Amino acid sequence: MVPRTIFHGDLSDSRKIVRGTIFSRGFTLIEVLVVVAILGILAAIVVPRIMDRPDEAKRVAAKADISAIVQALKLYRLDNGNYPTTDQGLFALVQKPTSQPLPPKPIARGVAKAMRRTSGTGTSRAFTLIEVLVVLAVVGVIIAVVAPNLFPGNAEAARREGATVALAIERARDDAWFGGRPTAISFADGQLHEWRWSADRWEGDPSRDQALGAARVTALFVDGAALKPDERLVFLPDGLGIPFRVALDVRGFPWAVEGDAAGAVTLVER
Repeated sequence: MVPRTIFHGDLSDSRKIVRGTIFSRGFTLIEVLVVVAILGILAAIVVPRIMDRPDEAKRVAAKADISAIVQALKLYRLDNGNYPTTDQGLFALVQKPTSQPLPPKPIARGVAKAMRRTSGTGTSRAFTLIEVLVVLAVVGVIIAVVAPNLFPGNAEAARREGATVALAIERARDDAWFGGRPTAISFADGQLHEWRWSADRWEGDPSRDQALGAARVTALFVDGAALKPDERLVFLPDGLGIPFRVALDVRGFPWAVEGDAAGAVTLVER
């Protein structure tokens, strides 16, 4: 006969139940929608500044280049008394020509500088102060939404580590349900140990052991009664269970893993 642990005691103390949080909390749908909306606002502000009317930008660039060429031609005429010939072309503005008429003076710095201003890229309008402030505000909102998930505080880290213990207990329950054999767990040496019933005795399964990490088991109850340190919490394959409670201290925060008669496992904050 399989030994079945029976609990006794009171589980009716007031506490905040955190249901559905056995698994590590990810982003909620609302958080995802908020981030998507914020990214949409950012795109609406930034993209037009990057890709705003490319044809007009090219026209502005062309006007700037033509203006620089005209200025360079004027400077060349002031220095040499005449414009470059058709054969010499605009190349004469940046390098001394070899065909007649040769300029009596070397190419002036002003001419070369004016020609270097011909970029073909034009200039784009800078962001206004309002736009910069809006972008900073949006980035701040994104950080406020995302940072708690990427860099959890001690309370959130404690909740996640408590959830890891709850998952290990739930896994042992599932092993009993789907494996067709009684399964038990015990706590010792900073680990959760899983056991399987074999014929007439319990056999440990080291491959299913789970390190408790920062979690420490402070008490273990079945049906309200405290278990002795060497007793095991048993799960039977019939799917029915007896209420249990595993009290935890995780980073100084009190948490507990509770199971009900229907076999549900829940992480609760004490």
